[in-house]
Amino acid sequence: DGFYAAYTSNHAFVFAIREEKQYFGEEFTLGEYSELVIAGGREDIPTTEGEKYISFEFTETPEDQELYYMGFFMESEDAFWLIHFATPVENRAEYREMFIRWADSIVLDAA
Repeated sequence: DGFYAAYTSNHAFVFAIREEKQYFGEEFTLGEYSELVIAGGREDIPTTEGEKYISFEFTETPEDQELYYMGFFMESEDAFWLIHFATPVENRAEYREMFIRWADSIVLDAA
């Protein structure tokens, strides 16, 4: 649990985590937030910085199924966000571009 929002289907899922900026200090940046979150999980995940977000991708086998994950660190006026998509690894080629389009379509407003 602990997700701001979560959506699932038979082929993919997305989780959104929202953390208020006030807990990090005024000067804390999106880049610092992404480094902090990744350092708390797996440090071997490279990130790519874009205009709207910082993205990352990796595969992992959390139970008995290998999954492809693609995440996007974003920020609104008052919060940092992690939007995290996943699908079975065999769907990677089909879903990777969709995950990017979906991330590009996200508009974040202050709560």
